[in-house]
Amino acid sequence: MPDETRERALEGALLALYHEWAALPIANGKKRRWHANYIRQMFTPGRVRYRGGIETVKHVIRNSTSGLGRLAAHPELTVEARFVLSGKWDDLFDRADRAKARENLATISK
Repeated sequence: MPDETRERALEGALLALYHEWAALPIANGKKRRWHANYIRQMFTPGRVRYRGGIETVKHVIRNSTSGLGRLAAHPELTVEARFVLSGKWDDLFDRADRAKARENLATISK
């Protein structure tokens, strides 16, 4: 089980990534910038939907989300690339998580 310090560090990194998503240009056909508020609630302590950083990343990679499609032009900004496959967080994600992350990224690289 990862220590609480790593969990908090991941939550901080998720928040930074959330701000990068919000700074992206407005996508074609959309009226406003993308704010992944549901996801943010999952990694923000004190929120009703709070799961923690690790479980948030696992939820995102295991479930079909609109965010992956929105980030097709910016695969480096996906949780798959930034966290699961970056090597920096290998102690938090296992081989199955990495395989699913690679599979997800392959769907947007076509």
